[in-house]
Amino acid sequence: MDSELILAQRAFEPLVAAAKGNARALLALAAEARRNGDLQRCFELAQEAEALKPDDREIAFEVRTLLARTVPGWHFAMIQDDVRNQAFLGAIERAIRPNMKVLDIGSGSGLLAMMAARAGAQEVHSCEMNPASAAVAAQIVHKNGFSDTITIHASSSHELDAEADLGGRADLVISEIIGKDFVCEQVLPSMQDAVRRLAKPNARFIPQCGQIRAALAYYGKLDDRKVGEVCGFDLSPFNQLGPARFNVQVNDPGLVVRGEVADLFAFDFASAKPQADRVSLDLVASGGIVNGIVQWFRLQMDEFGSFENQPGPNSSRSWALLFFPFAEPIDLSPGERIGVKVSISKNRLRLWRD
Repeated sequence: MDSELILAQRAFEPLVAAAKGNARALLALAAEARRNGDLQRCFELAQEAEALKPDDREIAFEVRTLLARTVPGWHFAMIQDDVRNQAFLGAIERAIRPNMKVLDIGSGSGLLAMMAARAGAQEVHSCEMNPASAAVAAQIVHKNGFSDTITIHASSSHELDAEADLGGRADLVISEIIGKDFVCEQVLPSMQDAVRRLAKPNARFIPQCGQIRAALAYYGKLDDRKVGEVCGFDLSPFNQLGPARFNVQVNDPGLVVRGEVADLFAFDFASAKPQADRVSLDLVASGGIVNGIVQWFRLQMDEFGSFENQPGPNSSRSWALLFFPFAEPIDLSPGERIGVKVSISKNRLRLWRD
């Protein structure tokens, strides 16, 4: 553990001890724990505060507000994304066999774990590192009658022990910890760890592989994000501090793909082979003005099904796209190329013009 974090905890716990019995003081410390990134302590203190004042609606409101801040809002769109859900459901139902042990990495609402249990898995272990989400997922599993089959572990998959926690390695690993840039939720180290410690040598993975994709594009709303003259002053140099990338919805009518689709990186989860962390390639134009690069991903669920949040007017997906703007627009002829460099780490994708 980081030495600064240890020192911070040593200073924090005496404050907790002094706040015992004081719901509002505990709630304030829960908020501080959230700001420090300690979601487990935040959850514990918020629960303790609410237990002290079970009939206090103000305390209940503050607890709900605080815990909601620990759960990204995109979860609600994601679990209601029927295209995404059907892709997972089909692959899970095709994969489940009698007596199968399933590991679900990233419980969220518990939806994928329940799909596996309903499809006939003998036991399902589902891990969720956000304690508030894990607690609610356990409630959902119980409400739907799967408590005898599904165990929710309030931890990261990296903290699980194959024997002590799972009772043996898993036959099937399900995961949905894919971010907009594919890697920001640490799917790569999580899958590598699962292959090494938690899955049987012949285990199946859903998704089994995926690609990060990109193409040259024109975003008609880009100028709306820039500053120019304000109150008679030229503020355009401030655009140098604008984001190097930003979210765009898949069906945004202002986004037009004007190039061939290129696969930047490809990942095989079942083998977890080391991947190159940097590539150089050319993006090919289809013709017209381009002012950036749009990036999305594709998941191959199994041999029969896939999911892709590709841009398009008829698309409706829970994941946004990422747009990497150019400093100035470029008018390109069909077949012209723009060189780009791309790098990935365990939780970040970077893309820039060569």
